[in-house]
Amino acid sequence: MPPVKTQMKRSRRAAAPPSGSWATAVDEPPMAEPSAPVVTADVEGEAGNVTAAVVSIDVGALLNRGGELAQAGLWLQSLRAFDSAAQAEPGNAKAHEQRAQVLLQIGRPLEAVQAAGTACTLRPEWGDGRRTLARAQLDHGEVALALSSFDAALGLLL
Repeated sequence: MPPVKTQMKRSRRAAAPPSGSWATAVDEPPMAEPSAPVVTADVEGEAGNVTAAVVSIDVGALLNRGGELAQAGLWLQSLRAFDSAAQAEPGNAKAHEQRAQVLLQIGRPLEAVQAAGTACTLRPEWGDGRRTLARAQLDHGEVALALSSFDAALGLLL
């Protein structure tokens, strides 16, 4: 089997959105600049023949990058970073909770309920996760469930 060749392209630095406005999925520019490497690979083998590869993903860097993108209003790029973090480390409640917050911002409350629910299952004692679940439930129209989740969040946060 011939070796697979890959090529990476760098994107140009995008202009920041106008002050006081929210970027939307339509006008969202490409990722502003490459962040610190979050994926590393150790490859063993002879020329062209890979026998083993160990891939390491820096979930903390993905979470930080997702937060930076969210603060810049780049919701879809932020969602991709949080998706990657949640896939790389499925037991990371923070990745799921932050993913839920972005899903709320882009108008996908059902998916936000699912993501926040996962965060609460992973860390039932985490009041911030419970509060995000309540917000998602409320946005989805589940008022009774949202009130219950807000009550639980208050109990955990106070």
